[in-house]
Amino acid sequence: MRNKSYREHTTQKSRLSFLMIAIVVLFSVLTVRLFLIQVVYHPKYLALAKKQQWISKQVPAKRGKIFTKEPNGEKYPLALNESKAMVYAVPKQVKNAAGAAEGLAGILGIPKEELQAKLADKSDFYVPLKHKLTDTEAKKIQELGIDGINLEWEDWRTYPEDELSASVLGFVNQEGNGQYGLEEYFNNELKGISGKLFAKTDASRKIPILGASSILGGAEDGADITITIDRVVQSKAERLLKEGVEKHKAAGGSAIVMDPETGKILAMTSWPSFNPNDFSNVSVSSFKNEAVSSIWEPGSIFKVITMLSGNDSGKITPETTFTDPGSVTVGGFPIKNSDLKAHGKVTMTYVLEQSLNVGAVWVQQQLGKAAFWEYLDKFGFGSKTGIEVAGEASGKLAQLKGLGDGDIARMSFGQAIAVTPIQAITGLAVAANGGKLVKPYLVSEISYPDGRVQKFQPQVVRQVVSKEAADKTAAMMVSVVERGHGKQAKVKGYRIAGKTGTAQVPRVDGKGYETSKTIGSFVLFAPVPNPKFIILVKIDNPKGVQFAESTAAPVAGKLAQELLSYWGIAPNE
Repeated sequence: MRNKSYREHTTQKSRLSFLMIAIVVLFSVLTVRLFLIQVVYHPKYLALAKKQQWISKQVPAKRGKIFTKEPNGEKYPLALNESKAMVYAVPKQVKNAAGAAEGLAGILGIPKEELQAKLADKSDFYVPLKHKLTDTEAKKIQELGIDGINLEWEDWRTYPEDELSASVLGFVNQEGNGQYGLEEYFNNELKGISGKLFAKTDASRKIPILGASSILGGAEDGADITITIDRVVQSKAERLLKEGVEKHKAAGGSAIVMDPETGKILAMTSWPSFNPNDFSNVSVSSFKNEAVSSIWEPGSIFKVITMLSGNDSGKITPETTFTDPGSVTVGGFPIKNSDLKAHGKVTMTYVLEQSLNVGAVWVQQQLGKAAFWEYLDKFGFGSKTGIEVAGEASGKLAQLKGLGDGDIARMSFGQAIAVTPIQAITGLAVAANGGKLVKPYLVSEISYPDGRVQKFQPQVVRQVVSKEAADKTAAMMVSVVERGHGKQAKVKGYRIAGKTGTAQVPRVDGKGYETSKTIGSFVLFAPVPNPKFIILVKIDNPKGVQFAESTAAPVAGKLAQELLSYWGIAPNE
């Protein structure tokens, strides 16, 4: 008995010792664990706690506005920001998903079943239901007073004039970045610099708790931009271009109005166009600003460049004569007049009036290949103009080295060279402004939030030809409107200088030209002398009409007539 009692006592003592050791070990483990949590891993767990209780989010800067100036000097907004309500749900706070969906469906125009599915999903903390609410919709939602249904105000880009100047302006996408046009080109200036919000939140982890500690890093708002576009001129150009394109069932078109003396763009438009307030429902092809990004072989409007070069070189004058045989072969290329006729002995003015290809080739040959190419380079062809809008193309001017005689001959009447409308009007303005190549510009000033104002002034790139050569060529262009193919651009009482261009469209495979496609263009400036504006109109692939004198010329003529009246320019003929 004594041995048994001793063994039991020893066993109990061992168990007690084991339990004590276990307690000590457990306490040690807990102590170490607490030490690790409170000391070693403290920063990690503190960060996790903050992550659950606090939010850090960007505070977007206000995007700068885009203005144009009215004739009275006041600024008119073409692009601004509008604060609109957005409704969102915190599903965990919604007590009756079916009832809430029933109440919201009629207001938001969203199917009840779709709303109920979103509100019943308690795994989501934050569910946007609809953006850009009307004031009426926002008021009705507030009146419902549903727990877990909240409003938040957002800034959205708005274009008060809808389609007006759309290809110039571009738009702002859902991420707040400018796309196309001025919005893309000046995105950094317009967007500004975002600030930072660091604050305690409610259970949704989306709504900052008012009065709780928060840190707000100040946002720097974007700059405002004022552009050179005249709203009235732009409206007229857009209307007449659209009418011309639709009348001839054309694929599209573009038009530019510029001050030839300064390079200031008064209107720039492409058709088809789009409404930047509703860009998501428009074909991407409509976003392209054809006036700066499309290239084409310009055809006979380019004969003005040839005559400017010839007059400047002294190789010709408007009265210089040559005998037109009707066709000529240069470098293996057969070249004919568009009317397939030989005109005999004619002057250079007659060559421009009747748009004789063979006459243009003759002028180029008097200059020589190298000299003619150098003139084209001086006019800026093959290089971007630097206009402040996204998407400008550089055109195509082959390098002189390796350029064949046939190619340089064809350039004299607008083939084997590709230009953009903005390059074309800038080069052709040389005939209107005394021989200067001016830089076209769209922006007159940028106003920064700190009060700085950056103003843009006209820039003369270089003197391309002499004033005498420019004036002689301008007189030849007046004769085109009075007696040649530009009669449909005539405005009674005014001396108008102009030139038609009917361009063939190269085949995609590079083997010749399309037989059923043409691009009609017309350039004019008025009044002569001392023109106040220059217009370029381009109509792409019109149906049932072959020559530009019936497509682009009437559009340019009507626009010139309306502008002469708008600016109150007295007749001078």
